[in-house]
Amino acid sequence: MSDNVRINPWLARVATKVGEAGDLRSAYLDGRAPQTLALHGKMVRARLLLLAADALGALGEPAADLAAGVEMIHNASLLHDDVVDQATMRRGHAALYRTDGARFAIMAGDVCFARAMGLICRAEQLAVYRAVARAVADLATGQLAEWVARDADALPFEHYFSIIDRKTGSLISLCLELAGVLAGASDENLRRLCDAGRLLGRAFQVADDMLDFRADAADTGKDAFADLAEGKLTYPYLAILHGADANAAALVRRALGDPHFPADELRAAFFTNGLEQHCRAFLDDCVGQARALLAPVFGADRADGLFRYFEDLAFRNR
Repeated sequence: MSDNVRINPWLARVATKVGEAGDLRSAYLDGRAPQTLALHGKMVRARLLLLAADALGALGEPAADLAAGVEMIHNASLLHDDVVDQATMRRGHAALYRTDGARFAIMAGDVCFARAMGLICRAEQLAVYRAVARAVADLATGQLAEWVARDADALPFEHYFSIIDRKTGSLISLCLELAGVLAGASDENLRRLCDAGRLLGRAFQVADDMLDFRADAADTGKDAFADLAEGKLTYPYLAILHGADANAAALVRRALGDPHFPADELRAAFFTNGLEQHCRAFLDDCVGQARALLAPVFGADRADGLFRYFEDLAFRNR
């Protein structure tokens, strides 16, 4: 039986749990039609946790509860993040704060986070609580660090990685760690799972950064150059700023302060200066390192589905 066939029933269980957690009818006491949050997305983190649990022999209801909990934490962070960034789109639709207001979006995010904790507490394991607390703290400080660094002239790459290791890598690393906790993995194997998760988080974020250069919001789910408009210096922009092409670097600096920058010129600077190939080589390296770290954890052929999913995430186009 393939990995996907084994996890699909549990992924459906996660979707049900997330759907129930996004039901806000208890807040509507005056007979109005209740709001239900659309929270499912691609369920990347849930799928990672279930694939890792499957590879470790820990697939079951506790894994589904934790996968749903991590998805709810992720959704809470997105609802808050969109308000902070003033993003116009989320998953191909108008961001919630754009349709229902910032106050509603912030409170809905709080509900998501609270209900996530309810799902996670079903594990009744101190190691789970500690891992989640650490990951959520990293997520929050990473988001704050990204905000503080906005519009910087050129971050050092190590600062960029410090931000994304927390903002993106924290929950991805948590998914692999929680699967290990459920399986009773050794401290050494838990360390390997966490380190591999951070590497995958880097690959996932850089792949997302590359989507900023694509023009079709319907395909990517967000506006082209949204990161630049928000003052975020992502991996491709830093590669341009630290690269040898002074004209391309000047173009990025101009775009940071000019809402009417020449988008076609900036896109050309990315695709004609070898930067796409540079980014893809980085993704290859992250995925390769993650696989090497995890090979002793899973044993022969136990994690083929997980590793294939690593590559799907790193080399996606949307």
